[in-house]
Amino acid sequence: MSQTAQTLLGMGAVFSIGTQSATPVFTAVNGVKKITPPKPKWGTEDTTTLNTLNATRTFIKTLMDPGEVSIEGEWQSADPGQLAMAAAFTAAPIAVYGQAYPFKMALPVDTVGGQTTTGDTFTFNALVTDWAMSDVEIDKAVTFSASIKVTGGVTIVDGA
Repeated sequence: MSQTAQTLLGMGAVFSIGTQSATPVFTAVNGVKKITPPKPKWGTEDTTTLNTLNATRTFIKTLMDPGEVSIEGEWQSADPGQLAMAAAFTAAPIAVYGQAYPFKMALPVDTVGGQTTTGDTFTFNALVTDWAMSDVEIDKAVTFSASIKVTGGVTIVDGA
């Protein structure tokens, strides 16, 4: 099948939180308006020595920090996904599986790019490190935001 590069809109993307089990069951977090994917970054170690040439520091890569995901959306007090996110935030650090929860971000199906049934998915384990509601104002929707610290790698599966 030939694939064509194109711009993909975010409409239809789904962000989900999974149960802490060997085979997680994912629940969509509804009301999400914005997902900021993780931005992995390598750590570095300074390897400059007294005899390094050109008076220029030298470095090596060390460990990768997989980054954080942030989400923002409209507060829906009875949404199972939002309730699961809040529970993951308040979970004690000694919880099952070390407090990390499985997450999945599924992009919309890229029909122009050759996908017909599923979009690209990104799965990872992470810690919910921040969970907050917005100010409550007379003429504004109540919103929420969350920060999710990725622990370990991100698995990317191309859509089909």
